[in-house]
Amino acid sequence: MGIMSDVWILVLDVAHVTELPVESRGLFLNELSALRRRGVVVLMARARHLNLPRTLSVVGGVEEMPQFEQLDQALEWAEDLLLDSTKGEDRDPLFSSEIDQTLGFLGLLQPSHRQTLADLMQCRTFAKGDHVIRKGDSGHELVLVREGRFTITIELPGSDGQTHESRLATFEPGMCFGEIAFLSGTPRTADVTADLDGSCWVLERHDFDNLRQWEPDVVTELLLALTRDLGTKLALTSYQLTLMEHL
Repeated sequence: MGIMSDVWILVLDVAHVTELPVESRGLFLNELSALRRRGVVVLMARARHLNLPRTLSVVGGVEEMPQFEQLDQALEWAEDLLLDSTKGEDRDPLFSSEIDQTLGFLGLLQPSHRQTLADLMQCRTFAKGDHVIRKGDSGHELVLVREGRFTITIELPGSDGQTHESRLATFEPGMCFGEIAFLSGTPRTADVTADLDGSCWVLERHDFDNLRQWEPDVVTELLLALTRDLGTKLALTSYQLTLMEHL
Protein backbone atom coordinates (compact mmCIF):
# COMPACT_ATOMS: atom_id res chain seq x y z
CA MET A 1 0.00 0.00 0.00
CA GLY A 2 3.01 2.31 -0.26
CA ILE A 3 1.78 3.55 -3.62
CA MET A 4 -1.27 4.99 -1.86
CA SER A 5 0.67 7.73 -0.09
CA ASP A 6 -0.24 10.40 -2.66
CA VAL A 7 -3.62 8.99 -3.72
CA TRP A 8 -6.94 10.31 -2.44
CA ILE A 9 -9.33 8.52 -4.85
CA LEU A 10 -9.22 4.72 -5.25
CA VAL A 11 -11.26 2.97 -7.96
CA LEU A 12 -11.41 -0.80 -7.45
CA ASP A 13 -12.64 -2.96 -10.32
CA VAL A 14 -13.27 -6.44 -8.91
CA ALA A 15 -15.05 -7.99 -11.89
CA HIS A 16 -12.37 -10.70 -12.16
CA VAL A 17 -12.36 -11.59 -8.46
CA THR A 18 -14.35 -14.82 -8.46
CA GLU A 19 -14.69 -15.22 -4.70
CA LEU A 20 -13.66 -13.66 -1.40
CA PRO A 21 -13.21 -16.14 1.50
CA VAL A 22 -14.36 -15.01 4.93
CA GLU A 23 -10.82 -14.41 6.25
CA SER A 24 -9.75 -12.46 3.18
CA ARG A 25 -13.05 -10.58 3.15
CA GLY A 26 -12.44 -9.25 6.65
CA LEU A 27 -8.86 -8.17 5.87
CA PHE A 28 -9.99 -6.55 2.63
CA LEU A 29 -12.74 -4.52 4.29
CA ASN A 30 -10.47 -3.50 7.16
CA GLU A 31 -7.89 -2.20 4.69
CA LEU A 32 -10.55 -0.25 2.80
CA SER A 33 -11.82 1.25 6.05
CA ALA A 34 -8.26 2.24 7.00
CA LEU A 35 -7.82 3.95 3.65
CA ARG A 36 -11.09 5.82 4.09
CA ARG A 37 -10.06 7.00 7.55
CA ARG A 38 -6.90 8.41 5.96
CA GLY A 39 -9.06 10.44 3.60
CA VAL A 40 -9.03 8.15 0.54
CA VAL A 41 -12.35 8.01 -1.34
CA VAL A 42 -13.05 4.36 -2.20
CA LEU A 43 -15.16 3.65 -5.31
CA MET A 44 -16.08 0.00 -5.97
CA ALA A 45 -16.89 -1.19 -9.50
CA ARG A 46 -18.54 -4.42 -10.69
CA ALA A 47 -18.71 -6.00 -7.23
CA ARG A 48 -22.32 -7.24 -7.05
CA HIS A 49 -21.27 -10.90 -7.19
CA LEU A 50 -19.17 -10.49 -4.02
CA ASN A 51 -22.07 -9.14 -1.92
CA LEU A 52 -19.86 -6.56 -0.22
CA PRO A 53 -21.34 -4.20 2.38
CA ARG A 54 -22.20 -0.73 1.13
CA THR A 55 -20.57 1.01 4.09
CA LEU A 56 -17.09 1.33 5.60
CA SER A 57 -16.11 1.96 9.20
CA VAL A 58 -14.84 5.48 9.75
CA VAL A 59 -14.15 7.68 12.74
CA GLY A 60 -17.43 8.27 14.50
CA GLY A 61 -19.43 5.55 12.73
CA VAL A 62 -19.89 4.25 9.20
CA GLU A 63 -19.91 5.85 5.77
CA GLU A 64 -21.36 4.69 2.48
CA MET A 65 -18.94 3.21 -0.05
CA PRO A 66 -20.15 4.09 -3.56
CA GLN A 67 -20.60 1.02 -5.73
CA PHE A 68 -21.10 0.99 -9.51
CA GLU A 69 -22.38 -1.56 -11.99
CA GLN A 70 -19.86 -0.48 -14.62
CA LEU A 71 -16.22 0.60 -14.40
CA ASP A 72 -16.90 3.61 -16.62
CA GLN A 73 -19.41 4.93 -14.09
CA ALA A 74 -16.85 4.72 -11.29
CA LEU A 75 -14.19 6.44 -13.38
CA GLU A 76 -16.56 9.25 -14.32
CA TRP A 77 -17.47 9.70 -10.64
CA ALA A 78 -13.75 9.93 -9.82
CA GLU A 79 -13.22 12.49 -12.58
CA ASP A 80 -16.09 14.59 -11.24
CA LEU A 81 -14.47 14.54 -7.79
CA LEU A 82 -11.15 15.65 -9.31
CA LEU A 83 -12.84 18.43 -11.26
CA ASP A 84 -14.66 19.65 -8.15
CA SER A 85 -11.40 19.63 -6.21
CA THR A 86 -9.71 21.94 -8.73
CA LYS A 87 -12.50 24.51 -9.00
CA GLY A 88 -11.31 27.89 -7.91
CA GLU A 89 -7.63 27.13 -8.48
CA ASP A 90 -5.70 29.93 -10.14
CA ARG A 91 -5.00 29.73 -13.86
CA ASP A 92 -1.47 29.60 -15.15
CA PRO A 93 -0.29 33.23 -14.91
CA LEU A 94 1.85 32.81 -18.04
CA PHE A 95 -1.23 32.73 -20.25
CA SER A 96 -3.65 35.52 -19.47
CA SER A 97 -6.04 35.37 -22.44
CA GLU A 98 -8.89 32.87 -22.70
CA ILE A 99 -7.48 31.21 -25.79
CA ASP A 100 -4.06 30.74 -24.14
CA GLN A 101 -5.65 29.14 -21.07
CA THR A 102 -7.71 26.80 -23.24
CA LEU A 103 -5.08 25.59 -25.69
CA GLY A 104 -3.29 23.57 -23.02
CA PHE A 105 -0.36 21.78 -24.68
CA LEU A 106 -0.23 24.50 -27.35
CA GLY A 107 0.94 26.89 -24.67
CA LEU A 108 4.49 25.89 -25.65
CA LEU A 109 4.05 27.64 -29.00
CA GLN A 110 5.37 31.13 -29.51
CA PRO A 111 2.73 33.74 -28.55
CA SER A 112 2.45 35.03 -32.11
CA HIS A 113 1.94 31.48 -33.43
CA ARG A 114 -0.70 30.77 -30.78
CA GLN A 115 -2.53 33.92 -31.80
CA THR A 116 -2.40 32.90 -35.46
CA LEU A 117 -4.06 29.59 -34.60
CA ALA A 118 -6.56 31.27 -32.29
CA ASP A 119 -7.66 33.56 -35.11
CA LEU A 120 -8.40 30.55 -37.32
CA MET A 121 -10.26 28.41 -34.79
CA GLN A 122 -14.03 28.34 -34.50
CA CYS A 123 -15.74 28.04 -31.13
CA ARG A 124 -18.58 25.50 -31.09
CA THR A 125 -20.94 24.72 -28.23
CA PHE A 126 -22.36 21.30 -27.35
CA ALA A 127 -25.13 20.16 -25.05
CA LYS A 128 -24.78 17.13 -22.80
CA GLY A 129 -25.13 14.00 -24.91
CA ASP A 130 -24.28 15.67 -28.23
CA HIS A 131 -21.96 13.89 -30.64
CA VAL A 132 -18.85 15.93 -31.45
CA ILE A 133 -17.39 13.16 -33.61
CA ARG A 134 -19.00 10.03 -35.02
CA LYS A 135 -17.22 6.87 -36.13
CA GLY A 136 -16.76 6.94 -39.90
CA ASP A 137 -16.78 10.74 -40.19
CA SER A 138 -14.04 12.34 -42.24
CA GLY A 139 -11.19 13.56 -40.05
CA HIS A 140 -11.09 17.14 -41.26
CA GLU A 141 -11.19 18.82 -37.83
CA LEU A 142 -8.79 19.11 -34.91
CA VAL A 143 -10.67 19.72 -31.67
CA LEU A 144 -9.47 21.43 -28.46
CA VAL A 145 -11.67 21.43 -25.38
CA ARG A 146 -12.58 24.91 -24.16
CA GLU A 147 -14.96 23.91 -21.36
CA GLY A 148 -16.91 20.84 -20.29
CA ARG A 149 -15.96 17.18 -20.56
CA PHE A 150 -15.99 14.86 -23.58
CA THR A 151 -15.65 11.07 -23.76
CA ILE A 152 -14.39 8.86 -26.59
CA THR A 153 -16.04 5.45 -26.94
CA ILE A 154 -15.87 2.47 -29.29
CA GLU A 155 -18.13 -0.53 -29.78
CA LEU A 156 -16.68 -3.96 -28.99
CA PRO A 157 -18.20 -7.45 -29.37
CA GLY A 158 -18.74 -9.15 -26.03
CA SER A 159 -18.52 -12.81 -25.07
CA ASP A 160 -22.33 -12.80 -24.84
CA GLY A 161 -22.58 -12.08 -28.56
CA GLN A 162 -23.78 -8.54 -27.94
CA THR A 163 -22.03 -5.31 -28.90
CA HIS A 164 -20.97 -3.21 -25.91
CA GLU A 165 -19.84 0.39 -25.73
CA SER A 166 -16.40 0.81 -24.16
CA ARG A 167 -14.90 4.07 -23.00
CA LEU A 168 -11.33 4.86 -24.11
CA ALA A 169 -10.61 8.28 -22.63
CA THR A 170 -12.10 11.52 -21.32
CA PHE A 171 -11.02 14.98 -22.46
CA GLU A 172 -11.19 18.11 -20.31
CA PRO A 173 -10.30 21.79 -20.89
CA GLY A 174 -6.91 22.21 -22.55
CA MET A 175 -6.90 18.71 -24.08
CA CYS A 176 -7.22 17.90 -27.78
CA PHE A 177 -8.76 15.01 -29.69
CA GLY A 178 -9.26 13.94 -33.28
CA GLU A 179 -5.62 14.57 -34.13
CA ILE A 180 -4.84 11.11 -35.56
CA ALA A 181 -7.54 11.23 -38.24
CA PHE A 182 -6.81 14.91 -38.79
CA LEU A 183 -3.14 14.25 -39.52
CA SER A 184 -3.59 10.98 -41.44
CA GLY A 185 -6.68 11.93 -43.44
CA THR A 186 -8.39 8.67 -42.44
CA PRO A 187 -12.00 8.34 -41.20
CA ARG A 188 -12.81 8.58 -37.51
CA THR A 189 -12.52 5.28 -35.66
CA ALA A 190 -14.58 6.15 -32.56
CA ASP A 191 -17.36 8.38 -31.22
CA VAL A 192 -16.83 11.42 -29.03
CA THR A 193 -19.79 12.74 -27.02
CA ALA A 194 -20.28 15.55 -24.53
CA ASP A 195 -20.60 14.38 -20.93
CA LEU A 196 -21.59 17.90 -19.90
CA ASP A 197 -22.63 21.11 -21.62
CA GLY A 198 -19.44 22.56 -23.05
CA SER A 199 -17.59 24.07 -25.97
CA CYS A 200 -14.53 23.39 -28.13
CA TRP A 201 -12.16 25.27 -30.39
CA VAL A 202 -12.08 23.64 -33.85
CA LEU A 203 -9.37 23.94 -36.51
CA GLU A 204 -10.69 23.05 -39.99
CA ARG A 205 -8.60 21.17 -42.53
CA HIS A 206 -8.83 23.90 -45.18
CA ASP A 207 -7.55 26.49 -42.69
CA PHE A 208 -4.70 24.15 -41.76
CA ASP A 209 -3.83 23.67 -45.44
CA ASN A 210 -3.82 27.44 -46.03
CA LEU A 211 -1.61 27.84 -42.97
CA ARG A 212 0.88 25.36 -44.42
CA GLN A 213 1.23 27.56 -47.48
CA TRP A 214 1.38 30.99 -45.84
CA GLU A 215 2.69 30.30 -42.31
CA PRO A 216 4.82 27.11 -42.46
CA ASP A 217 6.61 27.97 -39.18
CA VAL A 218 3.28 27.94 -37.33
CA VAL A 219 2.41 24.54 -38.80
CA THR A 220 5.81 23.15 -37.87
CA GLU A 221 5.35 24.21 -34.26
CA LEU A 222 1.80 22.85 -34.19
CA LEU A 223 2.95 19.47 -35.51
CA LEU A 224 5.72 19.31 -32.91
CA ALA A 225 3.20 20.09 -30.16
CA LEU A 226 0.82 17.41 -31.46
CA THR A 227 3.69 14.92 -31.62
CA ARG A 228 4.61 15.62 -27.99
CA ASP A 229 0.98 15.30 -26.95
CA LEU A 230 0.55 12.02 -28.80
CA GLY A 231 3.76 10.74 -27.19
CA THR A 232 2.39 11.54 -23.75
CA LYS A 233 -0.90 9.79 -24.53
CA LEU A 234 0.89 6.71 -25.88
CA ALA A 235 3.14 6.54 -22.83
CA LEU A 236 0.09 6.67 -20.55
CA THR A 237 -1.65 3.97 -22.61
CA SER A 238 1.43 1.73 -22.43
CA TYR A 239 1.59 2.20 -18.67
CA GLN A 240 -2.09 1.32 -18.29
CA LEU A 241 -1.67 -1.80 -20.43
CA THR A 242 1.34 -2.84 -18.34
CA LEU A 243 -0.69 -2.48 -15.16
CA MET A 244 -3.52 -4.56 -16.63
CA GLU A 245 -1.10 -7.37 -17.46
CA HIS A 246 -0.24 -7.67 -13.78
CA LEU A 247 -3.79 -7.57 -12.39
